[in-house]
Amino acid sequence: MDNLKIVAITVIASNRPQYLYRMLVRLLGTPGVRPNMITVFIDGFFQEALYTIVIEEDLDVSPDFFNYFSQTLHLMEKDSSLYCISAWNDQGYSHSCKDPRKLYRVETMPGLGWLLKKKLFKDELEKQWPSSDKQWDWDMLMRLPTVRKNRECIIPDISRTYHRI
Repeated sequence: MDNLKIVAITVIASNRPQYLYRMLVRLLGTPGVRPNMITVFIDGFFQEALYTIVIEEDLDVSPDFFNYFSQTLHLMEKDSSLYCISAWNDQGYSHSCKDPRKLYRVETMPGLGWLLKKKLFKDELEKQWPSSDKQWDWDMLMRLPTVRKNRECIIPDISRTYHRI
């Protein structure tokens, strides 16, 4: 997990403080966490991105959340056909997904905890990112074909984040 020591954790929050609190408590209790690398952005507006892991306030993370990203980080560095690594598997049902080492390449961005490069954000996404004058969801933006540009995302067999409502 040493290769994640300089990777920021970005929490995108809105007006649900109880979800944010629960998410931060769980995140701060996860092995490998570096509290000084966590930034919370309120109202969902992403002011400045680093090479970062993006998570929303209504998620819980698995105990191996940081280990998962530590083990997959090199894929983003070596493969320009990837635009994200997600901790979520839309099809990750407990009756069908059993292998914590198995990964898939998918043609969409599943969200719910994902890693992206600073270069991608700065060069392509920042000018389109939702703001006070651009009212759309960031997750819908990330799924647009004009943003995806035939790039793919890595997802795990077993999800490392869990959506809470």
